Amino acid sequence: MLSPPLSAGPAAPADGTRDGEDPALADQAMAVLVEVAGLAPWRREGEAEVRAHARRLRRLFLRASSAGREGPGLLEQVRREGARPPAAHGAAGDLHETFWALAVLLAAGPGPSRSPEDVCRDADDLDALLRPPSRGGKTGTSSFALAAAVGLPALRAGRAAGRGESVARLDALLALVAETGDTRVHREHGVLAVRMLRQDARTVLAAGGSGTREGHRLLADMERSIAFYGTRPTAGTAALATALLLERTTSPDGGGTP
Repeated sequence: MLSPPLSAGPAAPADGTRDGEDPALADQAMAVLVEVAGLAPWRREGEAEVRAHARRLRRLFLRASSAGREGPGLLEQVRREGARPPAAHGAAGDLHETFWALAVLLAAGPGPSRSPEDVCRDADDLDALLRPPSRGGKTGTSSFALAAAVGLPALRAGRAAGRGESVARLDALLALVAETGDTRVHREHGVLAVRMLRQDARTVLAAGGSGTREGHRLLADMERSIAFYGTRPTAGTAALATALLLERTTSPDGGGTP
């Protein structure tokens, strides 16, 4: 009788994932990336392109989910691969900052035993370690700190006020734009362009938000201004995506079920 072949170690999972990778977290991140791709009125074309490259992007999210164990070198590889086409060009290119924010958050190790603030502190440390220094100077708070301090409260306030989910998310995005300096806009158009974006977002919110007639009109004005000057913001979308993923993967008090 033939002897059974020698085992080379534990068999790989049927879905092809590697040790330490978390498919559930990768799926959550991918879902959030798709959801925010078409949210901002100044950029709605991204969703189809992100879906078209979903397999590649999910693979990168899977790798990011194991970076907490493997070390920052793996996350740096994810950053470099995510910056290559198609993720860095065309409609999906506007979402590269969002892709990176979600990848860093996965590497920071979100889970039901952790609070959003704890995860964001670890994500801030990872981001500072790997992100190239900004040449435009200090432009605002990181997307991770904003997600916990501004994004999550804005989402919850909108829902509590009876707004639909899409309106609550759009108003949360405006709240984030109003509070952050967008690095890309600052670098390409200067500090006055950043101030204009922040003021326009605050004006929409002061009118009652995107769900009101006046707020909707002012948001349309903001959209036309962004299109005319080319000052399309990206940091707010990254922070909103971070907030949505934190909602699904962490607990407000750092324990129990989110």
